Amino acid sequence: MMSAAKNGKSPGDCGNSQPGQNVRKVCKPSYATIIACITVAFIIALCLLWFFFSSVPVITTYVPYTVQRNDTLWDIAKKFAPEEMDLREYIQILQEENPDSGISKGMPVGSGEHLMLPMIEYRQRGQVLWQKNK
Repeated sequence: MMSAAKNGKSPGDCGNSQPGQNVRKVCKPSYATIIACITVAFIIALCLLWFFFSSVPVITTYVPYTVQRNDTLWDIAKKFAPEEMDLREYIQILQEENPDSGISKGMPVGSGEHLMLPMIEYRQRGQVLWQKNK
């Protein structure tokens, strides 16, 4: 590594003045730093926009359901899951919301079994998700 004294420049010298001249030194700005800062700010702004304007599934209520003959979890999910939701995700929620049922343990659903079906809506973050009845 060459020191500043060997190459004829003093530390902080921008190279646009001669020794002995009383000239204000003007250095070229580093655009790489400016571009990096703008890029980081842009990425942070995109993440914040995504977070605040994305929608989340919210269970609004439960509906009692008696399993019919030849019903499967897939059939029930097709009938009651929101269009935006993957049926596998609805089945997982259905299993979690019915812990006393055999389906929570991975068993097949039985005819005549009583389930509480979660009714799910997609809402934007920041909306009122739950409000106490007056």
